[in-house]
Amino acid sequence: MADQLHVVMFPFFAFGHVSPFIQLSNKLSSRGIRISFFTIPGFIPRVKTLLVPSPNTEIIPLQLPPSLGLPPNLAGTMELPTSEAVKLITAIDLTQPQVKTLLSELKPDFVLFEFAQHWLPSLASELGIKTMFFSVFSAIAAAYIAPPGRLIGIEGTPTVDDLIQPPQGFPMRFVYNTFRNPNFSLLH
Repeated sequence: MADQLHVVMFPFFAFGHVSPFIQLSNKLSSRGIRISFFTIPGFIPRVKTLLVPSPNTEIIPLQLPPSLGLPPNLAGTMELPTSEAVKLITAIDLTQPQVKTLLSELKPDFVLFEFAQHWLPSLASELGIKTMFFSVFSAIAAAYIAPPGRLIGIEGTPTVDDLIQPPQGFPMRFVYNTFRNPNFSLLH
């Protein structure tokens, strides 16, 4: 249908990141929105079992470049040693020509993406496609782990000892009281 809203989902290829995109896809699809879900071949069986079957939804595999030495049917970061996980980000960067071709063919209204596809907004803009950053991290976690002030005076990547201390001005009393509240639930 020509006037049907079409959204491409492009999560980072770790299942903790893919899962929220699947949940959102199911909600949008149930509202009649067409979904094209980008994933890697190794994730297709899991994605297929979690996406609600719908004529509005299709799974589109992205081929990771073999030059990085990643397994051909890689099923995300869980199959990689921690030291190799950065290769997955590099591999995603190398999918740009493939993604551009797919987006040119699909002509979606929007692409939802994550942290690893920093290049996607400019690529999609060239094609007249809007993008939306979809963060799977909770706001409180991002406020604790990633505020710019946390990096002041730290050389390199923050260590566990650096992260144990909350950033300056972080409302620890609020967090402590929230989790102690017997009426608090992570499900709401």
